[in-house]
Amino acid sequence: MDKDLCVKHLKKLGFPEIVKIDVLDRAIPWTMLILRFRSMPADLNLRWEQRASVLLVGVAASALGALPVAAAGVYPQAWPALAGATALALAWLAFLNRRFYRFLAQRKGRWFALRAFPLHAVHFLCAGLGFALGVLKYVAGSKAGAPARQLASTKCGG
Repeated sequence: MDKDLCVKHLKKLGFPEIVKIDVLDRAIPWTMLILRFRSMPADLNLRWEQRASVLLVGVAASALGALPVAAAGVYPQAWPALAGATALALAWLAFLNRRFYRFLAQRKGRWFALRAFPLHAVHFLCAGLGFALGVLKYVAGSKAGAPARQLASTKCGG
């Protein structure tokens, strides 16, 4: 793989297509490769900052998802801790990715970088979901006796 190779995507993709591609065409196949070769290299999107970002977004999403339940009276004393956990996880996410947001701010302005933050968080959420689904797919394939090296197909040029 040539890390210096640059490409430009010419397709116009909407948000649902981007999420689908991130989960099905990127995260799951990468997970299957990682499990197949039993190696998780610390480059590309697998550096420790990205791994921690996936975990932080998972914590923030879980806490945020539990907030309405707590606030509805199921466990009302939990909502301050859940809100704090959400805020703390998102603050750490911003800190870990500060170089990326600084780059965006320098190129496109601070307002652009600020608006990119939630989309970047969704990207990490997709990576976590795809990793979980990839592990399930790998385990299911291994238990069924199917070759673990079967990957999701990718569409080139279409």
